[in-house]
Amino acid sequence: MVLTLRDLVPDAAGEVAIQSFGVPAVGIEAGEQVAVTGSGTVASHVTAAGEDVSGYRFYAFDNGMTVYFPPDMVVLMTPPVSEV
Repeated sequence: MVLTLRDLVPDAAGEVAIQSFGVPAVGIEAGEQVAVTGSGTVASHVTAAGEDVSGYRFYAFDNGMTVYFPPDMVVLMTPPVSEV
């Protein structure tokens, strides 16, 4: 499964929590104008939407969005797919 940042709807703080729902891997296409500014594992955090993402991994982007995902999910940053 490949998502773009445009597919994701952030909460009031610019956060998105992806749940695995049995999907072991997800690709995220940030686009050419958006860069990853940070990544890692969050120790303890609840998003503005009320989702507990403690222990989740994350990517932060220079557009203000942060995407959290379970530690057992593989998330790959993919290059933009050019339209033909």
